[in-house]
Amino acid sequence: MNINIHTLLIKKFPEIKIEKDIPTRYFSFVRTGGIAKTVIFPKSINELSEIINFLNFNSIKYVVLGKCSNVLFSDNIISLIIIKTDLLTNITINGNNVYAECGVGLCQLAIECLKEDLSGFEFACGIPGSIGGGIIMNAGAFGSCISNIIKKVYIGGEVVTGIDNKDCGFSYRNSRFLKSKECILAAEFELKEGDINEIRANVSAITLNRNNIQPKGLTLGSTFKNPTNKSAGELIEKAGLKSFGINGAIISQKHANFIMNTGGTTSTDIKLLIDYIKETVFKHFNIQLEEEIQYIGEF
Repeated sequence: MNINIHTLLIKKFPEIKIEKDIPTRYFSFVRTGGIAKTVIFPKSINELSEIINFLNFNSIKYVVLGKCSNVLFSDNIISLIIIKTDLLTNITINGNNVYAECGVGLCQLAIECLKEDLSGFEFACGIPGSIGGGIIMNAGAFGSCISNIIKKVYIGGEVVTGIDNKDCGFSYRNSRFLKSKECILAAEFELKEGDINEIRANVSAITLNRNNIQPKGLTLGSTFKNPTNKSAGELIEKAGLKSFGINGAIISQKHANFIMNTGGTTSTDIKLLIDYIKETVFKHFNIQLEEEIQYIGEF
């Protein structure tokens, strides 16, 4: 059935890059995961809209992914159609208004804003995700988040629709797009003109802080959302789990909300470790941790 779908897509969209049987470890920040049967790489947001409309009309299951910085792929074969936004990287800056397609990297856009003396996106320096994923999760760091600067989000469908910030349902690491599965094509941001020296100082401070507290290596980033008025990393550490691991999947010694692939681990091992962390923290503090990462495929 999946081969038929793959062939159908190639016939329907001969000009679009569609690949077969791709190891998801190529995309994964922890270098784990199984085989994706079909991966599509649209070259424009128009192509992305056409693909989404076709898949929806034919009730074909799919997921749209950016840089996959907070994604854990199943070790099993992934029949779900994967649409990667790697090629959707157009940026337009007009005054303090910034337009960026969904595949633009958060860090990349932060650098482009810095070049134009625009302030408000400094928090994204060092965040490895994309605009699309960042909006879905309302990505943020060091007291700021993407919802603070979003003016409008454009979603695909029969007609491209622009959604104002107030209608996006933003909250901590959440938005309407997380549940609705609407396909984000691009976004418009409203920033402020700033002093280049102050902006650079903010970027340097944020980058230094990130390097001091976050581990480097094969990691998905923050594994869990912070509970209200709590730190997930502190809860994990106080539960005595720092440096605990399962088959190469290790809780970071530097920051307990980061799980590292230290070699030879699998997505299954990482998922087992995540479940163990949740169980242990609940036993100690009666707090149910919620994942910030997204699971793709069957676990």
